[in-house]
Amino acid sequence: MRYLFSLLIIVSIVSCSDMDRGKQLRKIQTIDNTLDSIQTVLIDNSDLEEIQFIQGCKKDLSSRILSSQDTISFELAIMLDVYNNAMNNINPLIIQRSVLDSNIIKQKEDLLSLKLDIENGSGKRNEYDEYINFESNKTEQLRNELITFIEMRNTLFEVQAEYYQKIENQFNKVQ
Repeated sequence: MRYLFSLLIIVSIVSCSDMDRGKQLRKIQTIDNTLDSIQTVLIDNSDLEEIQFIQGCKKDLSSRILSSQDTISFELAIMLDVYNNAMNNINPLIIQRSVLDSNIIKQKEDLLSLKLDIENGSGKRNEYDEYINFESNKTEQLRNELITFIEMRNTLFEVQAEYYQKIENQFNKVQ
């Protein structure tokens, strides 16, 4: 009887850990799907060629204005200030995109390692849920960084669309 009772307890413990394992692996799969979505949105919103085109427009416009001997109007100076402030975010935007991309890859590697540990029962089993929560928080942070990247990108494109032609027209009037 005692042997049967011990066997029953062992079977109960093993089946509970298997249920936890399945639940943990599903959480990891959800996090991985979120990372895939983040990566897809990043790729869809990178527009590196367009950002580099805007950077070229800014350099061209700046060099033309600096080489001009004429004074500029106050209105043009204000537009230039707004435009230049937005354009100063080009390099940080390109860097942020690169950092985001490498952080997503690193996060996917960390998640795969955790998944393999759970599947193989390696490491501290009682801390798997904490590790999963930690990875989930890192993924949420990446999502927030992506949102910031997209907002900066959109601001850059909006300022380019709104001010570049106006500045170009004002500058051409001066010459």
